[in-house]
Amino acid sequence: MFAQTLRDIRLEHHLSQQELADNLNKKYNKKISKSMISRWENGTTDPQMDYVRMLAGYFQVEPEDLMDVEESPNLNSKTSEYRAIQRKAKNLSTKDQRKLLNIMQVTFDNLNDGALKDDDKDDDI
Repeated sequence: MFAQTLRDIRLEHHLSQQELADNLNKKYNKKISKSMISRWENGTTDPQMDYVRMLAGYFQVEPEDLMDVEESPNLNSKTSEYRAIQRKAKNLSTKDQRKLLNIMQVTFDNLNDGALKDDDKDDDI
């Protein structure tokens, strides 16, 4: 859902709604208000596609990432957490991305092989 994703990514960048509006206005020479961002985050209104592209450019993500276009039905309740991890991974160097993938692969292998006991698994991710 766009509203929650926008809020999550804004908070990840430690920005208030006013700071985001000010930054967008300065960078893109727009007139976006704090209340406009609030309406987007509350789902009261959806932004026009040019604003979605602008937000995606500002946060250095794809517009589809903001809109959850590729959302899998199996991940509905966890989508924002997975998106947050994905955004953070995009900012890593290629070398660090490979390290992260190796760590994840070992973890998945351990989970699939039953090496981690149920007590060790965190269902609250």
